[in-house]
Amino acid sequence: MKSETAMNRRFGIYVFTAALVVPAVITVAALAQAKPAAAQQQTAAATQPAQQPPQQQPTKPAGPVIVFVTPHAGDKIKDYPIFVETRVTGFTLASPVQYWDRVTPENRFIGHIHYTLDDGPIFATKGTHLVFGKPDGKILPAGTHILRAELVNINHNSLNPPVYAEIPLVCEHGPETAAQTAAAVIPIDAKGRKQLAKVEEKLHETEKEFAELKSHLKDVQ
Repeated sequence: MKSETAMNRRFGIYVFTAALVVPAVITVAALAQAKPAAAQQQTAAATQPAQQPPQQQPTKPAGPVIVFVTPHAGDKIKDYPIFVETRVTGFTLASPVQYWDRVTPENRFIGHIHYTLDDGPIFATKGTHLVFGKPDGKILPAGTHILRAELVNINHNSLNPPVYAEIPLVCEHGPETAAQTAAAVIPIDAKGRKQLAKVEEKLHETEKEFAELKSHLKDVQ
């Protein structure tokens, strides 16, 4: 009886020990299999080329642009002078010349600025600052006026397509402007009228000579 009991105890110890050893053996075997798999994944990752960041497409250079810095669209003024400032990008400003040259792809973005107020005379300059002075004996009429600044090539011609800035200005006359208008009226005697007539005659002759000279000039593009 005692020997049977001792055998049962030994069998129980063997079973308990087997229960502890078998899972440990399985765990060690699983780890042994996992290490080569992990090593293979690392090797595969190392052999794969590194991903390059997406490259940005090169941006095309912007074309010529001109904008008004001052005055602003809709500004209210009372009279001359009008102080103008512009900003130009993508264009090389050069002094306007009195002769015409050939426009090429290399110099097509070289030129100057044409400033105009309404249908008044053109002021050609490479400057981005300009003052519209007060004409003799004249005031700026009340109402809306269009201020324009255009980029032109070395031949004084518009770009293709035209590049310009255009804003409206509102002239409102005040009491002080009316007083200046009255003071601007200067009486003239007979001698003054004769002198003025001579000046006007010379002016007409000059205009005629200029028109004749211009007819002989050929615009080269």
